[in-house]
Amino acid sequence: MAMLRILSGDMSGQTVDLQGATIVVGRHPTCDIRVPDDTVSRRHAQIVADADGYVVEDLGSRNGTFLNGRKVTGPERLSHLDKISIFNTAVEFREDQINGASENAALQTIAFEGSVPPTVRGIGLFETIAEIDLTAPGVPPSIRESDVRLQAVLQITRYLRSTLEPDEVLSRIVECVTHIFPQYARSYLLRHDTASDQLTPVVIRYPEDEAGGPPTLRPVIRALARHVLAEGKALLSVGAADGDSAAETESVLSDDARSFMCAPLVGPSLKAAGILYIETSDTRRSFTLDDLEVFACVSILAGQAIEQAIWFGARYREVVETLEQQVRDRTESVRLLQDVAVIANESESVEQAFQIALGRVLRFRSWDIAHVVVRARGEQAAFIDAGIWSVEMGGRYRKLISAAARAVFRPGQGLIGRAVTTGKPEWAADLGADSTSLIGEPAAAYGMQAAAACPVLIGAEVVAVIIFLSAEPSERDEAFLEIMQHVGTQLGRVIERDRLQRQLVDAVWDQHRRLGQELHDTLGQALTGIGMFADSLAKRVARHDEPEAAQLAELVGMIQQAKSEVRQLSKGLYPVDVDARGLLTALDELALTTRERAQIRCTFRGDREIQIRDNEVATHLFRIAQEAVHNAVKHGRPSRISIALTRPRGRVTLAIRDDGSGVSVEPAPRSNGLGMRIMQYRANAIGASLSVEATKTAGTMVRCTLKREEEDAPTEHG
Repeated sequence: MAMLRILSGDMSGQTVDLQGATIVVGRHPTCDIRVPDDTVSRRHAQIVADADGYVVEDLGSRNGTFLNGRKVTGPERLSHLDKISIFNTAVEFREDQINGASENAALQTIAFEGSVPPTVRGIGLFETIAEIDLTAPGVPPSIRESDVRLQAVLQITRYLRSTLEPDEVLSRIVECVTHIFPQYARSYLLRHDTASDQLTPVVIRYPEDEAGGPPTLRPVIRALARHVLAEGKALLSVGAADGDSAAETESVLSDDARSFMCAPLVGPSLKAAGILYIETSDTRRSFTLDDLEVFACVSILAGQAIEQAIWFGARYREVVETLEQQVRDRTESVRLLQDVAVIANESESVEQAFQIALGRVLRFRSWDIAHVVVRARGEQAAFIDAGIWSVEMGGRYRKLISAAARAVFRPGQGLIGRAVTTGKPEWAADLGADSTSLIGEPAAAYGMQAAAACPVLIGAEVVAVIIFLSAEPSERDEAFLEIMQHVGTQLGRVIERDRLQRQLVDAVWDQHRRLGQELHDTLGQALTGIGMFADSLAKRVARHDEPEAAQLAELVGMIQQAKSEVRQLSKGLYPVDVDARGLLTALDELALTTRERAQIRCTFRGDREIQIRDNEVATHLFRIAQEAVHNAVKHGRPSRISIALTRPRGRVTLAIRDDGSGVSVEPAPRSNGLGMRIMQYRANAIGASLSVEATKTAGTMVRCTLKREEEDAPTEHG
């Protein structure tokens, strides 16, 4: 009797008996062999019986029918093992009298190159009919010549190519095996755990029509599984009636089988990841050597798929973790730059901006110490410590801080000098080995090993350098240095804004100076002349006892009063620059002038041992005091004002206190006025801190404190 064996497609593994009927192949549901694919015509081809056998005909299909690779153009006679191809569906024509001889001839041992000679072996409760060595090099010729095996490999690849998860791969493998061998009774895929040397069921398949509720696991003989794993060979076996010892016949899943195949899942590493098992109880369709060849190909591809899935899964997780880390790093970088931008915009001083920004950067990357050096005032080629540190000034690192305060950093000299010269971040993996660094040796004494110097720029000009020190050895971190370039640009804007603010303050005082000079040179001189003329006239009239003499004398007094007020106004608008040695005298005179003009008790107390060495610092301190006194008189209506220049805890402090109406805790227009801003700008210009607060009783306290123990300590000077 003739039949068609379907090799691939949705009906793969099924057979169609030919009993003199016409078999139609096509897409239409009424076709005997239905191929649900748009590339197949509704009625594509047919196989028709005649007196001499069977012929195949194409029914005018769009894409044609092929017999053994040749397109069918008319009725073609079919011979045993002819293959008919319609797109992805292939069927094989068989005649049973010839097929029987082929099946009987297949009962022999097939091995890869270098395998054992043909034998028939018995192990425990099963008898080995054939085996294939899956670990031997090369590919057996019989596998290369098997159309069935090639079709199975193609089918397997279609099932496996779209997944990466190992368990899903395994499920698809078993599904494919059951499609290839529809006579199966059960099929298992067991994973081998090398740590515990246990076989664990991962996928279990039973035919859909098996009765009895949920499936019960059937046996796989332990000795068979051990043999397959140890030898790396695919076995075709039948159940044996006589048993061996209990140890040898103990099952992984327990029972026997009539005909079964078992193969190791061997990938490129030649290590078995598990076993693939299938059995049938249909004695009419017991597994053959032809089936074992297909099964061996499936197990080889399954082993490769498992290894690749595991490798790709690990690689995928690694890539995902790497990408997630990069996203986290990039997000943190963006947040850092956003925070630094806010800090740069909202900080009231250069020192405050740098101090807060350093703390934010140290939360982004772990460094032990960070500090800032700035361009020295009056010497463009020198940089000095700004007194801005991320650690306590008088704490553990006080010797390092003291050494940095005494140092003058010049372009090209050490790590800081290189950053100044190049305008780019510099890195030192071994700080102690840098003999040109002025702070390398004292930093190394505290265990510091790695360092980074990041310039702060205004355009192309380096105006400051931020130095980071770490006690841990660290290689150059390009990502961190790139971020610090942006941070340096933002902080450069702070210094640039501070420069502009100081230029604005200078411009205001220049206007005051010019106005004061004009009052002194014009109105003051005119009043002097008028006063002299009026006095002379009053004297002549008085000698003649004229009645207007008293009025003229009163006029002369009024002119003198106006002259005195113009002189005081001119002096207030155009104060002479205060030199360092005359600061105390100038503050004492400010108190005297305030008493005379405002009729308010104003006193000055100064430490005569304080020596301000910088004229600009002295001038800014005086003008801060002048502005504070002016604000108190104008807004506070006090009865008493005190001015003090002292040095508590070694820090020069200027304090102006009044007993007026005081300031509100909440922001008020007074704190936002031009006078307050001018005082803040002046404090920033000399690296001082400025505070304005209400006193415990009544009134206001304005305090300006220099940051360093030395009396003149600017933070940035253009």
